[in-house]
Amino acid sequence: MKSLNWLSLVLVMVIVLSACSSKGDNKTAGAAFDQDEKVTLKVLYFNEQAFYSQYGSVFQAKYPNIEFEVIPTMGNMGDDKDPAAEFEKLIEENKPDLIMMNASQYEKLSAASKLYALDSVIQQDKFDIENMVPAVIEFLKNKGGGKLYGLSPTFSAKALFYNKDLFDAQGLPYPTDKMSWEDVLKLAQQFPTTGTDDTRIYGLAQSMFTQDPTELVKTIADSKKLSILDAEGKNLTMDTPEWKSIFEEVVTAYQSNSVSLSGDSAFSAAPAKSSSVSSSKGDDGPKRISIGENSNLFLSGRAAMMIDSSFMLNQMDMMKNMDKDAKPINMGMVTEPVDPANPDMSDSFSVSQIFGVDAQSAHVGAAWEFIKYVHSDDLAKIRSKSSPELISRSAYAKDKQGNSLEAFYKLKPNSDTGLQLFPKGFREAFSEVASAETKAAISKSKSIDEAFAAIIEKGQKVLTEANISGEMETEQEEGNMMIGSMQVFRN
Repeated sequence: MKSLNWLSLVLVMVIVLSACSSKGDNKTAGAAFDQDEKVTLKVLYFNEQAFYSQYGSVFQAKYPNIEFEVIPTMGNMGDDKDPAAEFEKLIEENKPDLIMMNASQYEKLSAASKLYALDSVIQQDKFDIENMVPAVIEFLKNKGGGKLYGLSPTFSAKALFYNKDLFDAQGLPYPTDKMSWEDVLKLAQQFPTTGTDDTRIYGLAQSMFTQDPTELVKTIADSKKLSILDAEGKNLTMDTPEWKSIFEEVVTAYQSNSVSLSGDSAFSAAPAKSSSVSSSKGDDGPKRISIGENSNLFLSGRAAMMIDSSFMLNQMDMMKNMDKDAKPINMGMVTEPVDPANPDMSDSFSVSQIFGVDAQSAHVGAAWEFIKYVHSDDLAKIRSKSSPELISRSAYAKDKQGNSLEAFYKLKPNSDTGLQLFPKGFREAFSEVASAETKAAISKSKSIDEAFAAIIEKGQKVLTEANISGEMETEQEEGNMMIGSMQVFRN
């Protein structure tokens, strides 16, 4: 009798455990897809036009029974609103089936179990992720706590572009993969600094999107995993030999005149025979970034090196279209500079268009079918000919001319990068302080020691003031997100 009772208990436990295992992350029953069924999928995306242009129209051509209702994020997260809170509010009020997220949003929604885990349906449908860029999958799994709650068709990273002709003229060796920042700045200083501001050559030019010399300080610090604040956002953590060394290194490079001061001519009224990009930001309407002869020193043949994203390649295409007779840059590419202690890690690697399925969606099957198509080889082949971003399928690590983009694909994402909390208003106030003091050091109106000490003192003051409100915010990832809403103007 006792044996029978024990057997009954075991059977009950098996049934309960089986029921549990069919729920949550392992469920696949709701992921069945009937392409003959008429379904309307709610999609959280930048705006309707961008969605249909990039994904919706081609998907509907294959699956005409699926309609979309696009819930735009643009215009719903203004400067006077908390973007994170507004994003969550959009999800709560509209209950979308598909959500397009940046990495921060993906990490938060994954941790809160707001997204449908894709691991089981990937396995069930034998969907090919083996030929997707391993770094992208690794990045998404790290942000998802070990699981895949979304996929991204593109990613962004930086590379070091160099002008072979300028290096040959000086008899200097070409840059190589995985150089340190120190070595890159030293190499830049081997180029002559003679000539007028309008004609001279620079060893290293800043990206046209870089608007302040302090950004180079931050970039190098990020590569070394140095943070401005402690985890709680209460104290400045820059008063260290490591930070001081980076600050001195950057200021010295600028003082040598081998590094161009940040894009003073980039943000301007677009001149004749130029293109310009609008990021749809600014108090007076879209801010234009002219892409012309003077807006990018590297493209005009006046900089030996530039560290930039794959958007640089699109700028080159624009320049070719504007001037068919222009001499092309004899260019090479290697990986971006790295921290010698972590030579395989990229700090610029980012994934900002992540598609996921809402955990409460009633149309998981159709939503998953959309994600599969967006990440299919067929669409990757189409997008590889037009996207300014890098394609997440490894087979398309080449540009439109067939040139290798391997330099962008070689490094791994920095897995230690987490959400940094900042007191509300601190970043803007600190940026003003750091910019003013860095420029004072570069111009030698202050010594390097004086300027660095002032950044520490004034920075802690603005931090203390910002903490009074008690409100915190995360650093918003705008980089690649902006690409989805960019407009290109040809004059």
